[in-house]
Amino acid sequence: GYNVVEMNASDDRSPELFKTQLEAATQMKAVMGKDPRPNCLVLDEIDGAPQASIEVVVKFAGSKEVAEKGGKKKKKSETVILRRPVICICNDAYVPALRPLRQIAYVLHFPPTCSYRLAQRLCEVARLQHLKTDVGTMLALGEKTNNDIRACLALMHCLQMQSGASIRLSQVNNAQIGTKDVQKSLFAVWQEIFHVKANHNRFQSVLQTVQGYGDYDRLAQGVYENFLAMKMTGSTLKTVSESLQWFMHYDTISSHIHSTQNYALYSHMAFPFVKWHFLFARRNWVKLLYPSMGFEMTTRLTKTKGLLEEMLRGMSPLTRPYMRKETLLLDVVSLLLEIIIPNLRPVSVTLYSHQEKSELHKVVNAMIDYNLSYTQERTPDGNYAFNLDPNIEEVAKFPGWKPSRTLGYGLKQQVQREINLERMRRLDISSGQSKSTEKKAAEVPKQSQKKQNEESVPNHLQRLTPKAMKKPETVSKDFFGRLIEKAASAQSGSAYEEGKDIWLRFKEGYNNAVRLKVSMADLY
Repeated sequence: GYNVVEMNASDDRSPELFKTQLEAATQMKAVMGKDPRPNCLVLDEIDGAPQASIEVVVKFAGSKEVAEKGGKKKKKSETVILRRPVICICNDAYVPALRPLRQIAYVLHFPPTCSYRLAQRLCEVARLQHLKTDVGTMLALGEKTNNDIRACLALMHCLQMQSGASIRLSQVNNAQIGTKDVQKSLFAVWQEIFHVKANHNRFQSVLQTVQGYGDYDRLAQGVYENFLAMKMTGSTLKTVSESLQWFMHYDTISSHIHSTQNYALYSHMAFPFVKWHFLFARRNWVKLLYPSMGFEMTTRLTKTKGLLEEMLRGMSPLTRPYMRKETLLLDVVSLLLEIIIPNLRPVSVTLYSHQEKSELHKVVNAMIDYNLSYTQERTPDGNYAFNLDPNIEEVAKFPGWKPSRTLGYGLKQQVQREINLERMRRLDISSGQSKSTEKKAAEVPKQSQKKQNEESVPNHLQRLTPKAMKKPETVSKDFFGRLIEKAASAQSGSAYEEGKDIWLRFKEGYNNAVRLKVSMADLY
């Protein structure tokens, strides 16, 4: 056995105290005391502890600390494992702070106390306290306190102080104490919908419980995911059909309220839960599951929209104007997956026939137009595979569906290589056309810019450009007016030839060979 060490987690809230109690209860044992048995730590009301204290418990329970043995060097090591039980008690196991603890703990759900069994136990307590009462009065007392044992004992003590040695049914019904003003948890409300209590007015009981909780949408999700696990009466599925009609009725009211903001119909949203109670409630307790289908469907819807938007964003301009999300999802994607799987042999492209090359060219053009390509990814097994990017197979295929035709790893790699080459070729063509148009467009502004530059230069910065000198044409005539032709030697030896420039050279220096020195006095 174990020596029970109890700790109220809602009172002792500091993480340091949590860690101290855990180490003391799980790693130590009394040697000199009366009870040398190992300790068993019980954390009561763990749902009231803060998040930091819960993380201390999770780390302590799941840690694998290595203990060193043998001097300075680590010669041998062993893993410290938690071998003593830690029991956590809570009223609501689905508090957000307990989420990491639920993943590593063994969860046990205890059903509430049966009303008749509680009444028998209260009668035994009344007999030991010398109180006169009956089972019917104790059943009414348990119903008034929602089968809370502490509230029953407190109310019995108050009635004993008022009336003496007897407790009657009228006193229990007229008592104004004993009821607890608490809000039931989500699972408690679901259990009341699916469970039949020993209560004559089931309609009002379920209606008040649902109205007291208030979050009708979450309650409806839990009922929708758990009602098929109930045992149905009959084999014609009339119960399922009728329940689905009430689900449609609830969805119609909810949609009308959220679209028109008419909250006058809000009070009618609690009545479908009463009908579901009469259709599915049973006397035995059932195990309910937390609804997760709504979150999964919302996640899948967001992922699908993201894939379609990514596909539309990179489409070619010739294909994009004719595509919308609805058209792409309903009409194109499922057929496109069959079109992009060509019937090719697993050989080199150079060995393909003309028909195979034409089919490969069509597949490459279709994938480029719809922004599809193959990306190499690593599978959980450690192998590599080519998957579509964006992966529209998740949109068009049901889970577990196997296609009739598939491409191998080598063919997908070959198709992706052709896609890359085709994209580069298209890019070169588009860049060449853009360069030629840019060159033509740049010639016109160059001329205009030259004129503007000439006009913008001020006068004192302008420079004259030299003009080419041309020899005036002279004609030699004789006495009688006839033209005289010059000899070739005289023409070649002339100092000035037509079409040639004249070059002048200035030689700097000082020479006084023919100069005279003249003073200023000689001038006056």
